[in-house]
Amino acid sequence: MTKRSLTSFSLLAALLTAPAAAGPPLICHPVSIGDARSLPWDPNAGWNGMLASYDTSHLVDDTLALVVQQSPVEVQMETLRRAAIYTSRDPSLGDAIAKRLFARNAWFEAGFFVEAVREAAQAYAMIHDPAARAAWHLHSPPPFVARALQGDAVSHAR
Repeated sequence: MTKRSLTSFSLLAALLTAPAAAGPPLICHPVSIGDARSLPWDPNAGWNGMLASYDTSHLVDDTLALVVQQSPVEVQMETLRRAAIYTSRDPSLGDAIAKRLFARNAWFEAGFFVEAVREAAQAYAMIHDPAARAAWHLHSPPPFVARALQGDAVSHAR
């Protein structure tokens, strides 16, 4: 075996044995934002750091206040990821946030959020703890988000 073949084989073996990241990427992989302000979250809880004490009646306004053009993209992505997970408590909040993002013509943010909500709905199937599963009310994308996923949301946002 030549030195080049051995190097290629070693590289391929290393790539194939690397640990696989599990779960939907937008939901299960937090975006590092350092000390930047975002939605309340337990950073030590893994992908699902929702705080039971957070009053989700403020979720729409809190999310939209944090997701502004001046915010770094990483902060927007992490805020939208957290918001999508918080919508598991009340799926109608996902529709409310998506509608407002579409109405703002915030296309990246709207697209990211809609896809994150879709992935959050998929995450329900991966929750094994019965108590956590019972608290997760987002089993499928809410109506407006579902229309957005089909490409039929822009006309309904206004």
